[in-house]
Amino acid sequence: MGIVNEYSYSGFSKCFALPEQFMNEATGIDCTGTISVITDMKKYDTVEATLNQLIDGNSDLVMETIKESITYYSGLQQLSFGVLLIVAVIVVCFSLINLVNTTITNFLSRRQEIGMLQAIGLSKKQLIKMLCYEGLMYSVFATLVTLVLGTGLGFLSVQVVVKTMNPYFYYSFPWLIVLIYLAILLIVQFTLISYTTGNLKKQSLVEQIRTME
Repeated sequence: MGIVNEYSYSGFSKCFALPEQFMNEATGIDCTGTISVITDMKKYDTVEATLNQLIDGNSDLVMETIKESITYYSGLQQLSFGVLLIVAVIVVCFSLINLVNTTITNFLSRRQEIGMLQAIGLSKKQLIKMLCYEGLMYSVFATLVTLVLGTGLGFLSVQVVVKTMNPYFYYSFPWLIVLIYLAILLIVQFTLISYTTGNLKKQSLVEQIRTME
């Protein structure tokens, strides 16, 4: 018998272990708590049916299949993932609202500047191109911050869970969620560009230049 260090099962770092025979002799009873049966997947249904017949009528025995375990633990993980996803969606919504508010406020404060540029020869095509470049810069910066900080924090969070709670967790980059986020970000930017250019078309150059910041 002895103490085992660096014991990763269930998150415990140490465990007192001894042979099954010694344990049964010391306690005077059969201490077997779990019996694992490993079989070929082709024989899975046959073995399961046979084991069910063995435990029928014995209330002290309970059988749990790997399929049931996978379903149970997958449900727990999906619940946690769903909660975190809702939090992430709320954060994204607030960030998009902040982006819209900042862009519109910036545009309203620059109408006089834009009017002056148009008065000295800035064409509508050049104006739209300028606004597109500005929106692209905002999108690229937001994307870089999201990928660097989001990926880094996600990876570190998984490592903390692996070391403290579950050694079987692994990090997987959320390609689908990131692509959806980028698509929404681009849609918002193009909508803002359409709004700003449409707003400028409704005002004459004189009205834009007279606009006080």
